[in-house]
Amino acid sequence: IKLGEDEGTVDGEWFKANYKTLTNVQIVDVRSPEDHKAGAMAGSINIEAEKMSAKDLAAALPKDKVVVFHCASGGRAMEAQAKAVEGGVDASKVYYFDANLDCKGSDCSIEVNEPLG
Repeated sequence: IKLGEDEGTVDGEWFKANYKTLTNVQIVDVRSPEDHKAGAMAGSINIEAEKMSAKDLAAALPKDKVVVFHCASGGRAMEAQAKAVEGGVDASKVYYFDANLDCKGSDCSIEVNEPLG
């Protein structure tokens, strides 16, 4: 994983270029199941993090991979990353992808957000 400038982020441009080939990463779409079915990043699983406690979210995440959260614009993914850490997940094992995504199936238009700095 290449870290982003902002705490808890992956480097957006690096992740955009490489996410389809990363074998040690599980992408977690934190949007609603309906949104996930309409389109999401290739290889992602759906966990609607905002409806879970921190402890339940931490328990639901894969233990054998680094987790990268995504949503449609980065906000819910950032909240999920913080919630996972609050739930006891090692901060070096969970990150979020700060980007605007518009996916149809697994074909995504991705615009990486500027780091907050």
